[in-house]
Amino acid sequence: MSTELKDATAAPSPWEQATLFINGKKVEWRAELVLLREQEYEVTVEAPPEIARALNLGLADNGALETVASPEFGAWVAPANGKFTWKITPDAGKSGRITLVFFSREVLVPWEHRSLVISSNLADEADVKINGVDVPAGGNWFFWDKPQTVTLTPKPGSPLAGLPVTLTCAIKSGLRPLVVSQPQFGSEQTRYSWAVGGYSGSGTFQLTLSGKGMTTPITLAVSKLLSNNLADEVDVMIDGKEASDAEVVYLRNAKHKITLAPKLNSPLAGYPLSLQWIRGDGVVPVDLTFQPQLDTETDVHSWDVTGSATEAGTFELGIVGAGFNAPMILPVSRQISAKYFLDGKEFSGFKDVVNGRMYRFHVEVLGGISRVHVENSPGELGFNPPLNRWFDLSSGGVTWGFTPNVNDFVTETVRFNYSSVYFARDTISFAIAPT
Repeated sequence: MSTELKDATAAPSPWEQATLFINGKKVEWRAELVLLREQEYEVTVEAPPEIARALNLGLADNGALETVASPEFGAWVAPANGKFTWKITPDAGKSGRITLVFFSREVLVPWEHRSLVISSNLADEADVKINGVDVPAGGNWFFWDKPQTVTLTPKPGSPLAGLPVTLTCAIKSGLRPLVVSQPQFGSEQTRYSWAVGGYSGSGTFQLTLSGKGMTTPITLAVSKLLSNNLADEVDVMIDGKEASDAEVVYLRNAKHKITLAPKLNSPLAGYPLSLQWIRGDGVVPVDLTFQPQLDTETDVHSWDVTGSATEAGTFELGIVGAGFNAPMILPVSRQISAKYFLDGKEFSGFKDVVNGRMYRFHVEVLGGISRVHVENSPGELGFNPPLNRWFDLSSGGVTWGFTPNVNDFVTETVRFNYSSVYFARDTISFAIAPT
């Protein structure tokens, strides 16, 4: 293995008539040898007799390394079948540069070969960072149109600088994620810096850096590519149902669960996101309870939101995460409170009523909700207007009249549904005894 030395001004040398081989492979003129630590190499020279009748292999610079040769360095070697042959083994545990030199009695100037001694494992010679930070065990996150810089830095004392290194990319999963590099993937580079970015699709990919002639590359942890629009990556679920444009109604201190479900092939799972307050009208964040708290990053992607027992109004929430261009706005939430009155007196839960007496039943709703669905069972009370339908709440309330008329003990349950999509239900019961 060798790398070419650029020196266009070098004068012609009689040694150009000789040919050097490493493990049977020809080394181009003035190319630098690259030798892997602890591996044995066969060094062969073919030269005409007028250049060399015998050769002496020396070590002009050992680079503080222990390099072994057979025949030993400094011994004169006669050709066999026109070839001079040595076996050399570089140091097992250190990297560096050495200079091999061939001496001939027929040529005054010796023939020098700078040689690089390195590990077969690129990780022994260099460290990799992405945007200046070590690659985490869980891999890096990439977002569309936001390239990140992959750098390879030789470790102190490593002679790696100048050896060509190639960056490659393997798509591991997803819907045609487009990942590109500048310089291009698969091209040999000696500057060791690449701008890597994704521009469409979502999925995972793996980067690998390979040193020329080295047998073990650096394979980075699998990276994830995400859209810069969070809505491309997830579906929003509220109480286990896919979110729609319908308002999310919070009746007093009711609780709703907001969950993000990654779309097919999205690698979003595990990415830190937080719930954010966007705006409120009539309510402020301290009126409600959030678990996890607002603006607190979590990789679980599930939040419990509990309404206010006293306030009414509307509010909007959003999901945010570093790398996404904007918050993902959730459906409008409406905080309401409902009060129930029987003949002008407020009550809750359960009320005894007398058979044969006329009652005036009223519901008052704060928070601006437009309608309520009211139903009763087992249907022993006759309400006016009749129940089991939607009622308009634009005036803030609805009033019914009813007169119990039963022949047995009855409990009549009246249910108020304030949303046709999400759970927002209240129940009132009347106990009636026959006269």
